[in-house]
Amino acid sequence: MKKQIQKVSIKAIIYQNGKILLLKDRLGKWELPGGRLEFGENPQQALKRELQEELNIKANLKECDLVDVWSFVSTLSQKADYHYLIVIYACHFDISKISISQEHTAYKWFVPKEIENLPILSNYINSIKTFLKQDPLDEKQSKC
Repeated sequence: MKKQIQKVSIKAIIYQNGKILLLKDRLGKWELPGGRLEFGENPQQALKRELQEELNIKANLKECDLVDVWSFVSTLSQKADYHYLIVIYACHFDISKISISQEHTAYKWFVPKEIENLPILSNYINSIKTFLKQDPLDEKQSKC
């Protein structure tokens, strides 16, 4: 019988100057910054750690807003099935300098309408659309 493994990933929609930050993975697909929840971490701690690791930025996550939660199942090997839970937060803060980790090959700020034509999970697109419906032009600038 195959193992059944659950993984939780915490991601950020970083919105600045009308654009959303995406990272390109080693397979050439675009994704939101963030990553796996480690044992004992809460989602905000995981997101703060992941943004530090992936973008070399320090973030205050006290005011981030939950945008979306979704899951999917994937078989990556004959020995295990993986159930992923993805938690998406919105972060509005100014980033002047980004230094990506070796985990990604590139980063780019995209106007939202450009994202649908990228190699990216459709669920990321759905989360971005959900975020955009929540009035991202409200420049209250919550500090993530």
